[in-house]
Amino acid sequence: MAVTSQISPFVVRLKGGLVLDKSTFEYDPGEAKTLQNFEPSIKGGYRRLGGTRKSTSNAISGSGNILGITTLGSTIIAARGSSVHKASATSTSASWTEITSARSSAGRYNFDLLNFSGTEKVVGVDDVNHAFTYDGSTYALLNGSAGSGAGTAPANPAHVAVHRGRVFFSGMSADTAELAYTALLNENDFSAANGAGVIQIPDIIVQIKSFREKLIIFCQNSIYQLLGSSNADFQLFPITQDLGCVDGFSVQEFGSNLVFLAADGLRTVAATEKIGDIELGSLSRNIQAKLEGVASGATVSSVVVKEKNQYRLFFPGTSATEANSEGIIMTQTKEGFSFSTIKGFGPACCTSTIITGDEYVLHGQRDGGYIYRQDLGNTLAEDIDGTNGTNMTAVYQSPDMILGDAGIRKNMQRVILNYEAEGVLNADLYMLYDYEDPDTAQPSAIELTDIGDVAVYGTAKYGTGVYGTTKGMPLIRQHVVGSGFAVGIKIQDEDGKSPFIIKGFQLGFTPGGRR
Repeated sequence: MAVTSQISPFVVRLKGGLVLDKSTFEYDPGEAKTLQNFEPSIKGGYRRLGGTRKSTSNAISGSGNILGITTLGSTIIAARGSSVHKASATSTSASWTEITSARSSAGRYNFDLLNFSGTEKVVGVDDVNHAFTYDGSTYALLNGSAGSGAGTAPANPAHVAVHRGRVFFSGMSADTAELAYTALLNENDFSAANGAGVIQIPDIIVQIKSFREKLIIFCQNSIYQLLGSSNADFQLFPITQDLGCVDGFSVQEFGSNLVFLAADGLRTVAATEKIGDIELGSLSRNIQAKLEGVASGATVSSVVVKEKNQYRLFFPGTSATEANSEGIIMTQTKEGFSFSTIKGFGPACCTSTIITGDEYVLHGQRDGGYIYRQDLGNTLAEDIDGTNGTNMTAVYQSPDMILGDAGIRKNMQRVILNYEAEGVLNADLYMLYDYEDPDTAQPSAIELTDIGDVAVYGTAKYGTGVYGTTKGMPLIRQHVVGSGFAVGIKIQDEDGKSPFIIKGFQLGFTPGGRR
């Protein structure tokens, strides 16, 4: 047995997220080489993701993908095939009620909310049919029928944004770049005499978003902003003419910025204190290798999880199964932006909302009619009772650490893991030596299980209490074997148990010979 007074401790606090652009010698110990289906936790460390569960036990009728999803109050509005349906977001047995079945050959939907007369409405477009509004009871086409001389409505808009009392539309044709807008406070009045109009944009539009009194216009190769409030003072200014947005479904307002996917990764369009000054900044250099994998034709979708300061981007390829569908998570932490990857979700479209203080992160199924709620349950695509889900594979792998001197062999003695379990813990710990060299002995997996709650004097029962732990901050002390000049650890969970947080670990080793 090793003399414990000679054991050298090496403590690692887990922070920094996934990093793919550093050499072995540049990694900070708390960063990760692999961080799949983990998320940087608001409690510190990395948390294994929760699962996905059906929002309601009933599927939307029809065939193919869910083409779009949004919410109006506590009601989910979702489109599939030629129909748009609604159901309660808070009832697990809610049935889907058809709003319309006249959306012939519809494409993917974009939505926004408007309230021009005291009644909140959803406005939706699908790239094929006229835009529409729905206020919870009345479905209305925006086809220019709002009285005599209502003008010519755009026939097939693909993008929509409510901005300064008007509804703006774009994407009416693949080879034109028109931005059409309605009269003030009238979503179905397209008459020029009443203040509606059309603005020509020098590039093909892929998305439009209202942001801080400006309309941001994302194009294929450039980005513009529209200032002003009427025909009399609308002014179009370029933000950049050097890069554009790869996919309009990546655009989200996140952390007081607009985030979008550009050719060189995730970027922001952030207004500064200077009026009219816009700063473009790249966020995802650390994981650019992952974003280069966004294939042409991928079903890109994105969503913001407000309670976690998170942006999630999904990009399953056209032939990807749900099991191998990929995406990334970007979390804003006190240290900056941290990243991880997400695998096995594969949504067709996403949205999020807060209902009576509870956040609902929802996505529509690809090649199926169910709506799923993310961060619920332990497995993927669960039924409403938590059964019949598919286990996700979650992996954390540390950098290869030389622990001070790359020329000294480290004879490993123990690992002390600081964790927080949210239920049953059943994961595997792997010791990795010498960069996983196949000529170096690599020990078998060590099973990690929950050690239970702390024993409290006066309430604990004999045989059930656990001595020497601290509730909420337990430690697993695990003796390990093996040696190497560089050491790493991997924690892998694929058993479908509860989420858990790994906060840090301590490696204990004795120095060996020098090579």
